[in-house]
Amino acid sequence: MPLILLLFLVLACLPLSWPEPLWGGEYAPVITLACVLLSCLGMGVISYRTHLLLKKDRPESAWRWYAYSRTLMFYLNLALYYTALLVGGWGYLARDWLTLRGALPEDDFLLPAAELLVLAPYFCILVASWLIFYSSERALRGREFRFTRSSYVLFAFRQNLLLVLIPLGMIILQANLFRLWPELLESVAAKGIGLLTAFIVMGILPLFLPQILGLKRLDDPELRQRLDLIAQRVGVRYREIYLWETRGHLATALVAGLFARARVIIFTDGLLRMMPTEELESVFGHELGHARHWHIHFYGLFLVLSFATIGAAYHFASQVFPSLQGLGSDLLTIAILFTTGLYLFVVFGFLSRKCERQADLMGCRALHPHLLLTDHGIEVFTKALDRVGNINSSHSEEKTKIRGPVSFLVWLAKSLSTLLATWQHGTLESRIAYLNRVRQNPRLAERFQWYVFALRCGLFLLLCGTLGFFLVFGDWRAIVQGL
Repeated sequence: MPLILLLFLVLACLPLSWPEPLWGGEYAPVITLACVLLSCLGMGVISYRTHLLLKKDRPESAWRWYAYSRTLMFYLNLALYYTALLVGGWGYLARDWLTLRGALPEDDFLLPAAELLVLAPYFCILVASWLIFYSSERALRGREFRFTRSSYVLFAFRQNLLLVLIPLGMIILQANLFRLWPELLESVAAKGIGLLTAFIVMGILPLFLPQILGLKRLDDPELRQRLDLIAQRVGVRYREIYLWETRGHLATALVAGLFARARVIIFTDGLLRMMPTEELESVFGHELGHARHWHIHFYGLFLVLSFATIGAAYHFASQVFPSLQGLGSDLLTIAILFTTGLYLFVVFGFLSRKCERQADLMGCRALHPHLLLTDHGIEVFTKALDRVGNINSSHSEEKTKIRGPVSFLVWLAKSLSTLLATWQHGTLESRIAYLNRVRQNPRLAERFQWYVFALRCGLFLLLCGTLGFFLVFGDWRAIVQGL
């Protein structure tokens, strides 16, 4: 979900020629407000029916209705927001309000951070969703749900701040710098500095995670001693282990940081409360596996090379096929953005799932003093994965039978929700099934390690070779400026 949301919000921030309001500028705010209120009405219906099913003592049906209808509502909210931008003319009006008119059209100047006004309707929808769905979450989770309404909104804001708002803010900042100083668009040095700045931000961002997410230092001496022993065994250093107080809302763990001095490992309170110590150790070994195999570093290198190659491909194609310029800059911008998003979803998602499986194997091996893959290690880690699935899924799944348009929408929402939730990690069922196959044939793990190594090297060589081809056979100066 965060990737899809970020993609559409970035699109709204681009300097596109938004269409004028269909019914005049005076109606644009009214249509925009109507889209926001319609979204609130839809979310209210979802919340009302959830409470109705719970009153009828049908908790599983309530969970299924809430989960799948909320997924559909996510896409409906985006559709309503873009209706306000395109049909209601909010995109045009917001930019028009914040544009200082010059003597000539080319002298017009858009005020800094004007993108925030363009995004304002969706921000209103987002905050409204937290306020409206709070009561549904509280009713569904019962005593396990220990948020007040204000603390729940703060918790949701912090999640979106890390996954969506900070990346979006960096993109808006870049757009404003280019608008204030257009000559930076043609400066190779400026783009090099921008790349270095992004690298530095990625390096130091983990140091600010305690403030962003409200983390606390893990205060359990016995557990920390056992985890430190696992880290020494795996050969990975880190700065700190943190506890993320989600009040039982999440059960997960994660690692962040390119460098050991800034690397942090995070456990949620739900995971620590529900999982036995040995399973926690295997999950900890899984997170260390990402650092041991340099996954975060490779992801950064892969993304930089991918963006450079896509940019070079666009400039090479525009040189070979000048007619592409006739499509219009807006259409080309949208096409490039969605092509990049599809590429990341397919290629980066495939690579990420393989790396996740590699980390799973380390989670199994971390329990052995010599990092050997044993039946006991596999059994403990698969139990941990199964427990995470049980904690995070508070309703039993049923196979959806398609008998009409409503059941088809339910099936579509379920399938789409699963795909978008697991595009980077794969489903827990597939990961557990693979580890069970490894238990039957341990050689699969060794072959898989070589496969991932060859995959990473192959992608690196392919991207470097493709980028080199464009630089050699195209106008390399224009390509370098375009990057």
